[in-house]
Amino acid sequence: MFLDANFIRDISQDQVSDAIEESYRKIVSIKGVQKVVMLATSFPKSPAALGKDHEGEFDILEEKLYQNLSRKVDIGYGDYASINTQQIEIKGGTFVPRIDICLEDKFIYKRYRRHDGSYQRCAQNMVLDGRYSPLGTWADEEIKLATDGKHSGRSPSFWIAVRINYYVTKKVEMRSLA
Repeated sequence: MFLDANFIRDISQDQVSDAIEESYRKIVSIKGVQKVVMLATSFPKSPAALGKDHEGEFDILEEKLYQNLSRKVDIGYGDYASINTQQIEIKGGTFVPRIDICLEDKFIYKRYRRHDGSYQRCAQNMVLDGRYSPLGTWADEEIKLATDGKHSGRSPSFWIAVRINYYVTKKVEMRSLA
């Protein structure tokens, strides 16, 4: 059984936790329910709104939510693989190249406009950030290629795929070590 909180960045984390815990307690009393998994995402529409223009960090609230809940109830972890679920209105203009990498409970990002280094500078600064740790993934290969300006993709969707690859690998690694 899944308890889906959807996008949780803009609401009280205590309220989300209380609602999931209350629902959990009701659901586990239903005959045949063997496992309950919480689902949520907190990846923002615009990470730069939570940090500086060129770099920053922000909490992975679904991880914090899970850590809080798992101390109280036997709940499984689920998320949206670092995808923002909010409807985004497409407007004219251009995107700012950005590379996002997750740590255990937060994301870090590097973001540089095309005239200021683009993905190459993002990758170079990510590799220099002591918090970044290569996991041996395709995402790491793309970041490495980008440091030399030889990355395989230039679109935001390509770099979202890089983020997802790194994120999923990191989360699987975290859960398998627990």
